[in-house]
Amino acid sequence: MNCKTCDYPLWNIEKRQCPECGSPFKPTDYTFALNSVRFCCPGCKQAYYGTSDIGLLVPAEFDCVTCARHLTTDEMILLPAAGVAEQITRGDTLPWLERRRIGRFRAWFATFSRVLSDPAKVIALLPVERPGAEALTYAISHFVLFFTANLGVFFLSSQVRSIIGPTASHGLGAIGTVLTALCVLPLLIAIMIFFQAGVAHFVLVLSGGAPLPFRRTVQCVCFSAPTAFLSAIPCIGYAFSPVALIWWYIASGQMIAAGHKVKAWRAALAVSVGPLLIIAFAVLAFFLLNDVRVSPLGISVTPNSPAAPVTNRQADRVAHAIHGYTGEHGQPPRHASMLAIHDPLALGALFPRTDIAKGMLGGIPFDTLARMKPEELERATESMANQIPSGTAAYRAGDFVFLLPNTALKENSDVDNDDLWVAILPSRVPGSGEVAVIKRDGEVERFPATEFDQRIKAQNELRTSLGWPALPDAVNMPK
Repeated sequence: MNCKTCDYPLWNIEKRQCPECGSPFKPTDYTFALNSVRFCCPGCKQAYYGTSDIGLLVPAEFDCVTCARHLTTDEMILLPAAGVAEQITRGDTLPWLERRRIGRFRAWFATFSRVLSDPAKVIALLPVERPGAEALTYAISHFVLFFTANLGVFFLSSQVRSIIGPTASHGLGAIGTVLTALCVLPLLIAIMIFFQAGVAHFVLVLSGGAPLPFRRTVQCVCFSAPTAFLSAIPCIGYAFSPVALIWWYIASGQMIAAGHKVKAWRAALAVSVGPLLIIAFAVLAFFLLNDVRVSPLGISVTPNSPAAPVTNRQADRVAHAIHGYTGEHGQPPRHASMLAIHDPLALGALFPRTDIAKGMLGGIPFDTLARMKPEELERATESMANQIPSGTAAYRAGDFVFLLPNTALKENSDVDNDDLWVAILPSRVPGSGEVAVIKRDGEVERFPATEFDQRIKAQNELRTSLGWPALPDAVNMPK
């Protein structure tokens, strides 16, 4: 047993301080070979022998059988057992605990490899009395490294370009972003670790009690961090993140089983509840924040946020469907319902602001359209297209207003103006909110509803120059 700072032998020393360098020490900071060390009572010198997996006393506190003095492991005087050479007393040690002696870099990688090969053995070598901050620091160093190796190359390169960019303000902003990330990332990692450890320890308590304090659970969660190394693969590590997290949970479960000496099923349950709670919360939040509807044509998701009328991205779905249909058929659809032939989810996208169950297209309820077979749907959409009166400038389909003539979308059209509107998604309340318009080039433009009158005036001037009829009041057009 040598000082971890100066390597001075610490045998037969009652004072818990190295005589050579003054560094404090505790017997529980060390591991020993089984029964190789005498733990002597400071009062009567009665000897006891370490019988734990790491050669320490079991139990750690007791009354001396000779002088009745209450003893703890850390106040005992240590000597090699009779006939045992000093070098034989050294037991297996956790490299991270020897970092002052062997170097932090070497200790980090040595512990890393041992965790990957035998997590349960690693936690057995870690005294529960070691501070939780030590374990937390070790875990944070891993996750920060993994994140930086995976995404840091893109993040840092973009910030470097801003720093050496043409304006000083961009550079200052980029420096601030980097500094913020360096401060926030370790904090987020610490929160994640304490959440996982807290839930796991709580489950242990509920399922039969936690034999050791919360610090031990934190140690198990932290020292299993190296198993998440797959997420560190540059550029593609995010794809392996699920595997890395599962491996991390398994390793931490093995450590909890060995560290707390509980049954494997209790440890597995303890590490599983945290991820399940996160998944359940994410699913609940998704359904609360979105209007999710399932039909034979697919799943339609519409955010319920106040900005949903424009930011729900349904206009992008419709724009994509129009572009795809035009590319496939050589001309735009004569009626919006025909988009479903190319994109089954497009019909649901036509109703971002109204109850889709009450929606109708061409006098046919949406639910009826959703149950149609492909050939029935094709006949129904053709009928809707034929119902549009000749010379009509616009018609309503769901919450969208589609503008005619759609020949402007043809690739071979003589009209070459990407500012032409193809469809309009009016605001929910006229004169407030935002309006989304799908343009000829497939782009979706959004602007405040207060600008609608000015924008439609310019659009009508463009249409008039092409000899097309002016657009009607698209906002109030009946469905």
